[in-house]
Amino acid sequence: CHFIMSEHSKNAYKYAISLTSKQTLYLLLVQGLLSGVFSFGINFFLAWVFVPHNQDYIVTFSSDMNSIITNILLSNVIEASLDCIFGTLLVRFDLHVTKFVKPGDPRLLTHPLVRWIPSGMGVIATLKRTALLIILFAIVMDPLTFVLLYVTGVDKTGMRAEWDFCIFMGWWCAVLGMLITPINAFVVICSTKTFDSEFLRDTDAFGNSYSDYGPMPSREEDDELDRRSLLEDDDREEQG
Repeated sequence: CHFIMSEHSKNAYKYAISLTSKQTLYLLLVQGLLSGVFSFGINFFLAWVFVPHNQDYIVTFSSDMNSIITNILLSNVIEASLDCIFGTLLVRFDLHVTKFVKPGDPRLLTHPLVRWIPSGMGVIATLKRTALLIILFAIVMDPLTFVLLYVTGVDKTGMRAEWDFCIFMGWWCAVLGMLITPINAFVVICSTKTFDSEFLRDTDAFGNSYSDYGPMPSREEDDELDRRSLLEDDDREEQG
């Protein structure tokens, strides 16, 4: 998995995130798809347990404590907490015990897309990351869901408790889990060097010593490397 984010200004520069194919599959399938499957099953079951088993019972949009809005807000907090806390434990198990996934390059956590997320595997770091992701998805996903329900008229009609509401909560939590869990797992597998240097023996996932990397290049150094690369490409085209 390799993607580049470019920022164009007077001097363009770019950052790149690179993962091995196995790390990518681990994040997408184990931490993404399987998380969605488990989240759907668990939340469908919980919704089925806590609502009255009556075909005529309607879960309202916002008129009582068991409303759709209340369930979405609570599920956001519970789902994100479980995904981050238990997800971190699972990744640590896969790194240290099963060796199912190898550690990632800690420099990836300096990428602008993820450097604002607290890194680390410790309790404090995990709780900070959990709180941040709860707030982030509450700001982004909850309002979008409310707008969608409003547009489809659910705010007026509500949902039948026995099946419609259970399926909705299962799918909603499944989508939330498939978004949060891979993000948390990515941060954790790239935090291993800071957590347990002896386990890594001071090497990255490819067996290279971290001391071989040297410091991260500055923006000016990045610009200069890009300029030289372009000049070399021009020279090769002229010679060809």
